[in-house]
Amino acid sequence: MTSSIGVLIDECLPRRLAQWFTEQGCQNVASVHDLGLFGASDEELLQVAQQNNQVFLTLDWKRTRTFRPSDSPGIVCLKPARDRTPTVYRAILSNFMNSGYAEECKHKALRLLEERFVMRNCAGNSSTVFY
Repeated sequence: MTSSIGVLIDECLPRRLAQWFTEQGCQNVASVHDLGLFGASDEELLQVAQQNNQVFLTLDWKRTRTFRPSDSPGIVCLKPARDRTPTVYRAILSNFMNSGYAEECKHKALRLLEERFVMRNCAGNSSTVFY
């Protein structure tokens, strides 16, 4: 989730996050809504993300079960403890992007919580990192 990796924003997240990512310096940002992919299958969305060198950003952790880390730039799931609002999403993403671990999302599944993130690698191993 740096300027070298793009972001594909799932339909369950606000479109306004695309503008926020652009303001943070990400150049390759799109939302499922803007691409006309509303209702597309997980496989289709992950394929689009792969083709466009984009991390797939979602709220649905179940989507990571079909995710093959070696085939994609990565998948990131937001897991807010409190209200699901754009302000909370931006706060979680800011914490992660400012943590120095943003490059770690390549070819991994991450679950971003407000105070930590959980990372799963190609081998299925998980580790927890606190901000």
